Parts: sequence; structure tokens; C-alpha cells
Amino acid sequence: VLGLDQAPHMTTELRSFLTSVCEHLSLALEHSDTHYRERRRSRQLSMVSEIANQAVRLENLSEFLQKASELLRNGFDYETVQIWILGVKQELILRGYASKSSTLTDADEIPSAMVCECLAQNRILCDNNLAGKSATNIEESLSVASRLVLPISLRGKLIGILSLESGRLDAFQDEDLSTMEGLASLIASAFENL
Repeated sequence: VLGLDQAPHMTTELRSFLTSVCEHLSLALEHSDTHYRERRRSRQLSMVSEIANQAVRLENLSEFLQKASELLRNGFDYETVQIWILGVKQELILRGYASKSSTLTDADEIPSAMVCECLAQNRILCDNNLAGKSATNIEESLSVASRLVLPISLRGKLIGILSLESGRLDAFQDEDLSTMEGLASLIASAFENL
């Protein structure tokens, strides 16, 4: 809406200028942080809904953990999503895995230092700037810029760890943490059901 004191004659140049402004405004809105957050929020809600659907529909825990990992990785375009389960001897076992690189390697089956720290402290850990910090292998140091790890607990008892890795710096914001806490609870409830 353009409000003018007097109604000027709309010349071809003015029409062309206004058309150009509209195109630029449209692009600015599309690339704005607010628009990005709104789209991301709707993706989050649909993904949480799909994971909940899988938790009810699937009858195999391993299949559910694998599907949940894939949905999380694809939904947020993360580098890697891992779901670690606490074994009988209190060791971490990789049960859900999805990565942009197509194959699971031996190095992927070793929990990162943050995953081990999360297990020891039983609390959420987040590092949005892993660039240049020590990594277990060269590929990891090149592809992981942010990592978020969350405990998966059922009735106050730690049963696993959810690990998310992104190639973007500052990938995990406060709203992501609350969403992922909810997903960790959803995964925990699937354990009880399955």
C-alpha cells in the first residue's frame, strides 16, 4: 500500500520502479529470519507429528529408532543424528543412525566426547561453535560445526542419548532445545510402548 498526499500520474517509470520494489520486498521477506523461523516451526510440528505416528504404528523398537533418526536428519537437514541406548552393562549402543554420508563407519559407532559427558552428567549439552576444536576424525572436523546432545529419560531414569550434529555454526537455538527435549520424551515413551 502506497499512500501519497496527492494522486500523481502513474508514469511508466514509476510503475516499473514500484514493480521492482515489490519484487525486492518479496525476496527480502522470503529470506528474512522471521519467515525462515516460521517455515522451520511448521516443519518441526509436522516432523514431531510424524515421529509420534511412527511410535504408535511401528511394533519394532529398532525400526522406530532408525525411522526417528532419519526423520530428524531430513527434517532439519542435520549432518548426523544418532540415538544411543544404554545397555545392560551401562555401555552406550548405537541404535538409531542417519547421516548425509551414506554409510555407517566404525568411527560412527564410538560415542563422541559430548555424548559421554551427557551420559555422565545426565543433562543437555550444546556447542554451537565446534569449528577448529578437536575431533575424533578429519571428516568430523570438516562437517560438524554444532552439536546438541540430550539425555533420553523414562520416569527419571536415563535410558539413552540423542545426538544431533549440524554443519552450520549456531545451528541450535533455544526453540530447538525445547523441541528436541519433547522429541527425547517421545522417544522415551516409545521405549515403554514397544
